[in-house]
Amino acid sequence: MTTLIVALSLLLTGACGPPPVKACAQNSDPSQLGLCIDSLTTSVSDEQQIAVSVRIGNLSSKQAVGKVWWVLAPTGSKAPWDSALFTSKVDQHSYAVGKTADLSWNVTVALPNALYDLALIVHVVDPDGTERHVDLREAGPIRLQGPDTEPWLIRRHESVGPAVILSVSGPQPGSHGLDPFSRIMTIRNSTKRVLAFSASVQAKNVLAGWEDRWSDSMPLYLAPPTDGTIPAGSSQSISIAAAASSPMLATLPRIQFWLLVAVDGSVSDEVLLGGSQTFVATPRLFFRPAAPGPVAISSIDPPSRWIHSASQSTTVSVSNLTGNVQVVQVWWYLAALNDPRPWTHPSLNAGPAQVTLSPWSTQAISLRAGRPPVGRWELSAWVHYEVKRATFIHSDELFLVQQITVQ
Repeated sequence: MTTLIVALSLLLTGACGPPPVKACAQNSDPSQLGLCIDSLTTSVSDEQQIAVSVRIGNLSSKQAVGKVWWVLAPTGSKAPWDSALFTSKVDQHSYAVGKTADLSWNVTVALPNALYDLALIVHVVDPDGTERHVDLREAGPIRLQGPDTEPWLIRRHESVGPAVILSVSGPQPGSHGLDPFSRIMTIRNSTKRVLAFSASVQAKNVLAGWEDRWSDSMPLYLAPPTDGTIPAGSSQSISIAAAASSPMLATLPRIQFWLLVAVDGSVSDEVLLGGSQTFVATPRLFFRPAAPGPVAISSIDPPSRWIHSASQSTTVSVSNLTGNVQVVQVWWYLAALNDPRPWTHPSLNAGPAQVTLSPWSTQAISLRAGRPPVGRWELSAWVHYEVKRATFIHSDELFLVQQITVQ
């Protein structure tokens, strides 16, 4: 693979000093900031490895505690921290008065072939624990290229370590063919001591309406862990063997597989096993205001044409995201546009229909209502689940993006 080196020095290399002797350039009022970015240099090698070097100075008259990190976002993002595809580790420590500190990161990312902007962010942590944004610097565009083979090890956040996942195989043969919960993985121990680790594969479900939010998927099933040890400063390949849940793989849409490694009871590394298709944008059919409970609405299938003179039937699909049986009630409402409480004044509604969902299953439920009134409306579906006998509470709601026109 060719090597691309991009070096960006965004400031002169003059050191930060205590005001008013010298101040970080590009800050309109650095005397009010406390901490500032004196220099930022980035480089990219092998089209996936990013090195970031930073010098931070303390301009205040007292010691300051600072947090420094950077994010990668699609080039041209107005607020890269809100559209970040990758976030580095946060460096936090104290800065002496009038002194500078050099920070560095060296990470490998898995992102599609494209241009990206890097934004470096600095916060000051006040004595009461609150944070204040004090400086920002952007670099880019930076060209990155995705890995040549799949699965990609996609991280939303840089690994905290000390055990880091280096590679993962595809699904391994199981009793019923290839099993996505069985993998061969390589882990690196970055410490000078023997590490005891625990590794497992987790299935998650990408929610309808959040297809572009791959990191906000809902946990479904965590396979039993595989435990082991890694010698100090070395890498080791291990086999993870687990049995897939047949109902889950057969009926649930949009399943992801994540690999987790824990050390001393805390997550050391977490990756999504994906590829370029993970980042492909799809037309948004639904609007989801919040994450669901144990039962989620996976789709709403309305009639292709709404006619005032005829009754209407809409199919709502609901998914059980747990390994337990769930008894649910389902409704749909036709109501005024942008009404967050459509059940209060619906123009038309159907339900509740009560069904029982087996573990990790999806079921389509058709609900018919009378004749809809002429006009433009918004269609939404709602599901409750039984917490105790005959007692139901809200689990999920989903809105159809396209407005309904009744003629």
